Amino acid sequence: LPETFMENSSCRDARRRLLNECEILELWHLPEGTFPMSTAATVVIIARKREAIRQSFQAPIRVEIVGSLSHEKKQFLSGARPRFSHVVPSTLPWMEDPAIRFRSSPLEGSVWDVIRSDRRLKDLALVRNGIIPGKDQRIDHFDTSRRGEDWKPWLSGARDIEPYAVRPREIRFVRYPVKLQWPRLDLESAFESPGSKILVNSGRAPGNPWRIYAAVDDVGYFPSQSFHCVLPKDDSVSPEEFVAVLNSPVASAWVDSRNRRRWIGEDTLRELPFPVFTGPQREAVVEQVREITALKSLELQRQASYGSSGQRIHDLALSIDKLVLEAFRMGENSLRMLNRYFAGYPRPGLGRTRYYQESGEEPSTANERKWSVTGEVLQIDTKNQDMTIWVRGYHDDEPFRISIPDTLPGWALRPEAGFMAEVPWNTRDASLLHADDLTNFRPLEFSHTRTEELLEILRDPRKLDELYGL
Repeated sequence: LPETFMENSSCRDARRRLLNECEILELWHLPEGTFPMSTAATVVIIARKREAIRQSFQAPIRVEIVGSLSHEKKQFLSGARPRFSHVVPSTLPWMEDPAIRFRSSPLEGSVWDVIRSDRRLKDLALVRNGIIPGKDQRIDHFDTSRRGEDWKPWLSGARDIEPYAVRPREIRFVRYPVKLQWPRLDLESAFESPGSKILVNSGRAPGNPWRIYAAVDDVGYFPSQSFHCVLPKDDSVSPEEFVAVLNSPVASAWVDSRNRRRWIGEDTLRELPFPVFTGPQREAVVEQVREITALKSLELQRQASYGSSGQRIHDLALSIDKLVLEAFRMGENSLRMLNRYFAGYPRPGLGRTRYYQESGEEPSTANERKWSVTGEVLQIDTKNQDMTIWVRGYHDDEPFRISIPDTLPGWALRPEAGFMAEVPWNTRDASLLHADDLTNFRPLEFSHTRTEELLEILRDPRKLDELYGL
């Protein structure tokens, strides 16, 4: 299905029926271009019809996310593991959501559940979309010169801004508010007052996790619907602090994990966590944001592409991000997860350079000799991301706890799931097993078969012949 199925309002009833009638085992998020005939991002939903005795929404779901970088798609299509493989504890939060949205980001438990901030952007600022000209707009309502007092400086597309800078491709003016469909008259004073608003792009495809970028409007532009306007409620938070947080990896990760459509809704931004900076952090943020803004403005006047100032701009962006992450008081595990989330993706406005370390290919183990084992899942603990299993011949034939293997498929995330798996050849005589040792899980034959189906097979030997092609 198109990935937008996960949250579009038009699919809400279909999602509700799917949850009510089926038990979801796995979700695969596949990027644009995975299928040759489709340019849309795709979600693969693996489910089975619910049994009467299994009407619970608490069963875990395996989620696999393939990155949009070309080498990651090639690796996945060749059978390699995806960028992220994690477990969502249950579908109960989806059912309790009025919109029945399927939220399956790997950042839910590792970042958003542990982030230390009680404030949201909506507590500090209004978030409003820009002007919608509408179908009745006329070409003579726009011009490259100001033809009168009712002509206002105009920003038409999100490409006119980048992190920390407004860079209009051409100078244009709009006749305001004549025949504009949604002129946002209540925002006119905010539009024309320099420094009173922060501009944020309102749309960007989810292929690259760097979804949003922001800049202070020091001119007084009248922005189109391609922008959201962040309007501070008071002076308690400086414009530089708003811009620093909105350009940070936390903000883009929030949008990317909460909004998989091209259009970025205002509500997604309003719910963005917002940290409290200490005095020294705030002073450093204000100073560095002003410096990076000045450097970009200078390069714009020179009509340059950040050649002479590029390294300093890059270093300042990293330093500002570090201050924001420190203000959120994020732990090491959360920081590592964010690093993985952005690894290898170019960041807009920084010379298209790779912002975080490129994620390398994992060494192949396809040709290593393996040893087959059988076992059973006894208990799944999604809170601690571990499980109790029994594997014949290991741990003195007693149940033991291990972390949930990344390779454990969705059907096995259930108590009493019998399985066959492979372990490295050199562990065949070992007494202990670790999560990384277990790969290539397969259902234990007939373990998934209902009792009545198994009895039917045993009564008719020809059924066995059909199963085994005899």
